Amino acid sequence: MAKFIFLLVSIFLVEARHIDSNNDLLRFVRKQLDEGFGHFAPDDVEEEREASSTLQYVKNWPSEPPKLGQVAGVSFDSAGRLHVFHRGRNTFDGSSFDQQNRYMKKTEGPIGVDTVLRMNPETGAVEDRWGQNMFYLPHGLKVDAEGNFWMTDVALHQVLKFSPKKELLLTLGEKFVPGSDDAHFCKPADVAVASSGEFFVADGYCNSRVMKFAANGTFLKSFSGPASSPMVVSHSVTLIEEEDLVCAADRERGR
Repeated sequence: MAKFIFLLVSIFLVEARHIDSNNDLLRFVRKQLDEGFGHFAPDDVEEEREASSTLQYVKNWPSEPPKLGQVAGVSFDSAGRLHVFHRGRNTFDGSSFDQQNRYMKKTEGPIGVDTVLRMNPETGAVEDRWGQNMFYLPHGLKVDAEGNFWMTDVALHQVLKFSPKKELLLTLGEKFVPGSDDAHFCKPADVAVASSGEFFVADGYCNSRVMKFAANGTFLKSFSGPASSPMVVSHSVTLIEEEDLVCAADRERGR
């Protein structure tokens, strides 16, 4: 049976192997595991952050900010380059969907500007851009170890995988059709990719679950957290494979 640990995110022990990770989250999770899953005070979090954080705010970055809409996702590739996924003129708000979670503005067409920017991490200069007339309401973005782009679009109710050359390799979900079975999503929010090629989808705003797929897109399993306290909005997902952990952010429950 999977164990559940609620830290800053909900952490689920599932099959997820071989990520080589040595980050702050992993050290913090190990600390909690060693202490037996007990409750901890906010001061404990702050002490851990102060002891391990090397983050520094970079002023005047980028020096020439690009024109962006609502920024939905960011991801670094294996070369350390920053990729930004934004919504252009479109906005995700209370008028975006009807009561059946169907996108209300599809007749306006896809976003007419490039929605994905690759930015130099040192200067912030835009080095590449793409995605024009492809997306409606971008949300999640992950660049995997091979340079493939994994994107979610909450309006399309789809998860899409593109090659480093921006060729469409995989599409999951039915365009503009929300659903809760194994072949549909409802406003999928995020993707995490394992070294094996298996991947996990945070699905999302309506279904409040995490779905696991084989590398070829075959559905394997899904989970929603403990039966007594399931997730409400499964908003983000990441992996710590060496600890067999999938970390899911449960937005509405604040965990």
